[in-house]
Parts: sequence; structure tokens; C-alpha cells
Amino acid sequence: MASDLDQALSNAIASGVSAPVDLITWLLRKGGLPIDKPVGGSDWMREKGLTKDVAPGGAQVVGETVGSLVDPLSSLGAGAKGAMLVGVPVTDAARSKLFELLRKGATQNEAWQDTGRAIAPRHTSRLPIDLSDPALKVVREISDAGLRTKPGMTFTPTEKEELIKKLPSIQQQGARLRANVTDMFIPGKYKLDDLIEHPEFFRSVPGVANLKVTVDPTEDLLGEYSPTSRAIRLGVKSFLTNPTAGATSSLMHELTHDQQMLYGMPLGANVRSMTMTGPERDALHAWYEDYNKSSKVDPRLLEDMYITTALRNNPYALYKAIAGEQQARAVQKRLQMPDNVRKEMGPNMSYDDTKELVDSGAVQEILYRLRQTMPIAGSP
Repeated sequence: MASDLDQALSNAIASGVSAPVDLITWLLRKGGLPIDKPVGGSDWMREKGLTKDVAPGGAQVVGETVGSLVDPLSSLGAGAKGAMLVGVPVTDAARSKLFELLRKGATQNEAWQDTGRAIAPRHTSRLPIDLSDPALKVVREISDAGLRTKPGMTFTPTEKEELIKKLPSIQQQGARLRANVTDMFIPGKYKLDDLIEHPEFFRSVPGVANLKVTVDPTEDLLGEYSPTSRAIRLGVKSFLTNPTAGATSSLMHELTHDQQMLYGMPLGANVRSMTMTGPERDALHAWYEDYNKSSKVDPRLLEDMYITTALRNNPYALYKAIAGEQQARAVQKRLQMPDNVRKEMGPNMSYDDTKELVDSGAVQEILYRLRQTMPIAGSP
């Protein structure tokens, strides 16, 4: 595990350095300059052996977590403006123009720059977008310098230090570095507008200011959204090791899931719901060989799901590939971008990897069908 851990740590730190280089390279290429592999970019890092694939497992997770604590660009989040992707009504005029441009052959990014609208992808880019689908969802972005935490709602430096001392000693050094640039909400039960100011977002989404938020110091998690109660739960301790911009960033991630539910966009998931038992995996292999051809799921998508779910057999990787989760992480990334860069780079270019995108609804359907039609002893 030591070599894998070292490599995962190297990957995490190197990606923090390469990300802005890749962004600048993309902008220069867009301007017509023939840039190949700039020093410090992700391709250069890979060519020099600084980044390599790491087998899924504990080393990968630990390495990425520790690497994020020493991310040399972590302070970028400190002065971030508020970027939030929100759903677009079907009557939106710019939405119609977006579809018109795409039908004429414009790329998603070109259409974004022209209309300020983008399609919220539901699944892998290997499947073509059906512009005749009335269920196709569109997003726009709110960029508002008014996003900030309410006075008195976050811990003071002294209070942060008291929390840090409760962490395992191996985590404390990194946590102190992170605590300097991240927000940590004081535990309690709130309405959303008790914690943050985000005027344009609150105006654009009726009722969202009253959304329930619980900050629970006993929860060892970044955040969790409940669509049934329309409520968010945030864990305090985990913000000390958050690789993005702290509590506000985690809150924006969970608010994205609320937007997904309200506007019928692809939803998020959690690692637990992506986990199968050994017998279930075996049954899925067998089922795939003779799956129901009348399924409403596109067979090509079902094939992607099979590859991602069964062959990779990595619930965490599957969770990261879920369309709703990638969109929520894209919001977090875009919090750290200047307005002019967000205008040039469409939301879909901020996803981790659209070639690995999967629909959580399709995953749940497959697992539901599997568990209902193929009873397996010992399965949940």
C-alpha cells in the first residue's frame, strides 16, 4: 500500500498544480495557438511519471485526502464569488436559442457563450443528445459577488483550534493549514438564509431561503441532502479536511442537489446506495448476458452501467461518476473561477469526465430490477 499511497498523494498534489495550467492552455488553444504539452500541465505530469493510475482502495482515498490538505492552490477559494447552476423553465427564450444553435451544429461550449445556457447531461457523452426529448433539462449560472456567510455563523480561529485538537494527531497539521482558508459553520439548526447571503440565488429560486440546514458536529461527513424532507445536513469536523472551499462550498454542493430535485435534473447519490453484495455482483454479470431487451433503459447506457458497476466493482468510483454528483462538484470548482473564465468555459467542461457520466436513476433501476426479479439470499 505504501507505493500506492505515495502515488495517490503525488496525484492529488500534482493535480492542484496542473489544473490552472490546463485552464490557461485551453484558453490559448481556443485563441488559435498550437500548444502541445505545457510544462506543469496534466499531460506533462503524466508523461514525466508524476501522475499515474492508482488501484481503487484505501491508498487511493487516503492519498487524495492527504494530498488535498497540502494543495498549493487551496487559498483560491478564499475570495470566491458565488457561482450556482440553477434550472431553466421550458419557456425560457435563451433555452430555445440554445437548442437552435445545437441543431445547427454549434458545440455545447459555443452555445453556452452565446446564450448563457447549457444542457445538464444525464449520462455518458458516448450517447448522442436527443434534442427532441422534452425532458432534456437546461441550466444557467448565477454569479453573484453577494455570496458570503452571515456574521457570527462561523467559528473564530480560536474555536477552530479547539476542534483541530480533537482530531487524530496525524490530521492536525494539515487541518491547521486548511482551517485558515475555509469556513466552518457553528453547530445548530437553521434556515438557509440564517447562514449565508446570496441575493440573486434567493430571488431566482422561490422558497430556497427557508430550506432547513442542520450543522452537526457529530457527523463525520461533508454534507448530505434529503429530497424527502428537503433538508441539508452538514458535518463540522469534516470541513477541516475539505479539499475545496470549506463549509460554504459544501453547502453549495448540497444546494445543487436541491436544484436537481426541483427542476427534474439528474440526481445525486451516495456510496452506500452504489454498493452491491458479492452475490448481487455475480447475478448482475449473469443478468447482463441475457438482460430484458424491452427495458426502457437505452441498451448502450445499460452497457455503460454494466462496465462501471460490475467490471470496475468500485462503489466510490461509481458514486463519483453519477451525473448529479459531477454537476454538484462542478459548482464547487466554478466557485473558484473568475467570472470571465466561467463565461468562456461552459458548465459541462467543469465536469470530472463526461465520458464516465452515468445516471443515478438508471443505476437505481438496474439494482431495483436485479433485487426484485432475482432474489438473492443475504442481499438487502
